[in-house]
Amino acid sequence: MPQDDLALDRLRSKFADFYSLRHTDSDQAEAVLGELGASDEADRQIILELAAPKPLWLPERFLEAHTLVVRSLEVLDRNATHRIKSPPLGPLGPVVRFFIELVTRFIVRNHLRTVTEELGHLYARREANCLPDEPARPLLRRARQDIAKIAPSFKKNPLGLPTFLLTGAVLSSLVSWLQSGFGLFSSSSTATIIATTGVFLIAGSASWVIVRGAATAHRRIGLTVEGPVTALYETIGRAGSPPQDAAGAFAIISIVLTLLALLIVPIGLALTVL
Repeated sequence: MPQDDLALDRLRSKFADFYSLRHTDSDQAEAVLGELGASDEADRQIILELAAPKPLWLPERFLEAHTLVVRSLEVLDRNATHRIKSPPLGPLGPVVRFFIELVTRFIVRNHLRTVTEELGHLYARREANCLPDEPARPLLRRARQDIAKIAPSFKKNPLGLPTFLLTGAVLSSLVSWLQSGFGLFSSSSTATIIATTGVFLIAGSASWVIVRGAATAHRRIGLTVEGPVTALYETIGRAGSPPQDAAGAFAIISIVLTLLALLIVPIGLALTVL
């Protein structure tokens, strides 16, 4: 095959045409997209990312943004659960605050791990996307090495509790309590009402704690990490959306718990009649 008729050159030419025409001649740009096989907005975004002419959009600002992200990860890790407030509940206040901190810590530590893993993958891919003499290559190599050094420090136990507490005494106690609770349903109407009320209160309280912890985690992630990571992705360019925290998923879990708690009341009352 002659070297002036390579598929590589034809692709590069079409990518360059689309990238240069997309703001100046939309009809011509759409024609190039059609030649490349794009048929909808999702296809257009794919071609736009493929056609990006360089591995870093703003290489002169990349390391500045990268170091800010590293600093923000450190600050969030250290301050995620500091001075979390809980309602004045007397002697129950410290217990409630402990569980709110547990949810907050879980969401934050999972987010820290996700961000460092995603950045490590993204840096490695963009470094591999560089030609040997590409000015962005040493910048990406340094950033990748930085993330590789700090990533292990963010892979802590998300709950911050010894594993044996989760798999041993606590779990067995919870199972025994549930078995006892279900056993009450067959004993008497009064016991059924008491058990129903207890399960309702526990599910409702758990739902409230999850919402409070998720909101705290989301607020502190937004205060520390979200802005710097967004700025970093802007300097990288055409890298999709930054990682999002799991606070929304926990809010859904709390809604499910609330619905279950609401269902328990009529079921319990029905059992007292049967």
